[in-house]
Order: sequence, then C-alpha cells, then structure tokens
Amino acid sequence: MMRRHPRFTLSSSSAASDVYKRQTMASQLRVTPRKLKQWLSQLRAFDPEHPRPGCYEIVVCPASEVVFNSRRETLEYTRRTQLTEFVSLWVHVVLEGAAGWSLKISWT
Repeated sequence: MMRRHPRFTLSSSSAASDVYKRQTMASQLRVTPRKLKQWLSQLRAFDPEHPRPGCYEIVVCPASEVVFNSRRETLEYTRRTQLTEFVSLWVHVVLEGAAGWSLKISWT
C-alpha cells in the first residue's frame, strides 16, 4: 500500500490529516527550556522548588499559550473563547544531583 504525506490526504477528517494539524499547531509554539519550566510551574502537580522526577503532561492552547492541568479543563475555556486547538506536551523531569534538574520533551 502506498502512503502519502498527511497534507496530501484527500479527506480533511482523516487520522493522517489530524496528525498533520497537530504537528502544525505544535510547531507554532516557541518552546524554550525557560518557557517549559514556566509552564510546568503552573501545574498543580509540579513543585518547581522541589521537583519530583517523572512525566508531566502540559496542555497548551497555541493561540493564547494558556496552560491547562488536563484536557477536561480545556472544555470550559473552549466555551468561553471558542478556541478549540490544544497541544499536549509530555515533559520528562530528570534530577541531576547538585546540578538541579533537566527536561526532556515529547509532543502528542
């Protein structure tokens, strides 16, 4: 079976098209380590002063860069603003001894 790049998919509602749209939204975000740390500090489950290693999900609206603790929180925001596009970032926090902590990121 021949596969086409998602932007050449005929159906705009296809799964490949959805993946392409998410990649486009994610690329609109200007993510820096400083911004990631700022977003992490807005999560209820994360303490920037005493970070715990592990994975944290950050849900961001690319248009406004508002951070949400979960996808469920985006529903009320969508009702108020009519913005419906969100990006989910998974950030892996790694403790590095006396050096502090570092981040690894993946997009979904």
